[in-house]
Amino acid sequence: MKLKKAFKVANEKDQKDQKNTFFTIIPATEKAKDYILELKKANEDLQDIVIQQEKEIENLKKKLSKYETIK
Repeated sequence: MKLKKAFKVANEKDQKDQKNTFFTIIPATEKAKDYILELKKANEDLQDIVIQQEKEIENLKKKLSKYETIK
């Protein structure tokens, strides 16, 4: 499953390359850039957790499908 990245931190040379992002952030200061990069890392970590949880849900559904429902 290919996810589209939520955002990208750009510098002058890669402002034009926005193919795999919803929007590009151009930081005004280095401190802002560092903060944005921290947010980007946290966002990527959360996306990884979501993918892991989706896989776990699928595994649990497979295990659950082995049992019949009580009517």
